[in-house]
Amino acid sequence: MESIRCAPRPDYEYAELPRDACHLVYPLDLLLYSHYRKSPFFMNRTPETPEEFLESSRQEQARYFVAKKDGAVCAFLRITATGETFISEGNTYRHITGAYCLPEHRGKDVYQNLLNFTIAALKAEGITRLGVDYESINPTAEGFWPKYFTTYTHGVVRRIDERILAVI
Repeated sequence: MESIRCAPRPDYEYAELPRDACHLVYPLDLLLYSHYRKSPFFMNRTPETPEEFLESSRQEQARYFVAKKDGAVCAFLRITATGETFISEGNTYRHITGAYCLPEHRGKDVYQNLLNFTIAALKAEGITRLGVDYESINPTAEGFWPKYFTTYTHGVVRRIDERILAVI
């Protein structure tokens, strides 16, 4: 985990939310689910209810790191001890299992600063590795994550779930 070179953004606040404040991320999590359903991604995932979101966050012991602008959450990272693969689990490894930045804040180094804040916090706890598993069919993710993370596997399995037509 190395810091990312980026312009500092003192006009944004970076923080880890206390566990009882993770509900503040829920509106952005809904936008992430909406993103999954759009072209070319077409991932038919049913969004969690607020109660399900809070329960899954509790069960996974999720930690939420956020960027705020004028007191409002505009980006988040969901960090968990377990992720999509058993290969990269352990006491010194953490997974990004959710990430979203409101479109109007993208391209301003906000997310890079949020990653730097998160990396510094995790390093202070003895965490030495951070990984992210994303769908390569997701153009937003494919354009962002490889800039800052080293790819160690790459694969595509794709079947468009025709049930998505009922949603869009």
